[in-house]
Amino acid sequence: MTTEPADPPRPSHATAPNQFVTANGVRYAYRRFGAETGTPVVFLQHFRGGMDNWDPAVTDGLAANRPVILFNNTGVASSSGQTPDTVEAQADDAAAFIRALGLTHVDVLGFSIGGYVAQALTLRHRDPPRKYRMDLHKGLVVPLRIIHDLIPDACVRRGRGSWAVPA
Repeated sequence: MTTEPADPPRPSHATAPNQFVTANGVRYAYRRFGAETGTPVVFLQHFRGGMDNWDPAVTDGLAANRPVILFNNTGVASSSGQTPDTVEAQADDAAAFIRALGLTHVDVLGFSIGGYVAQALTLRHRDPPRKYRMDLHKGLVVPLRIIHDLIPDACVRRGRGSWAVPA
């Protein structure tokens, strides 16, 4: 009796190797893991945060159905360069990083300052991100599709006292 060898486990938040890509003279550190197909989601971190500050329960949960990309923006942790002093410059750097990976369509998920960067990225570089949702109370930018992927039955607040279920 022969058995088929088991597929090796896919890399996760904790096991994906650090990789590097260079754009505009900046060497960006990143990890890519998750599903091989689907629209990648790029995580934009909070103030003083890097790619290791995301909760693996969230990143691995999303990685079950789509590629997940965590990265250190310019001047953060293992990425080179000087940290930008404006949200717009951080968005420009994130766009350069996304393009250096050869991606043409992404979703972005930003928390705190990362939420502001996601907004600026969407406004200044309309080509990379597809869509986003903004929770003004927490500075969290989350594409509706991501919420649906994480919690299919979740309701999403659509304004004061108004809720909807993502399609």
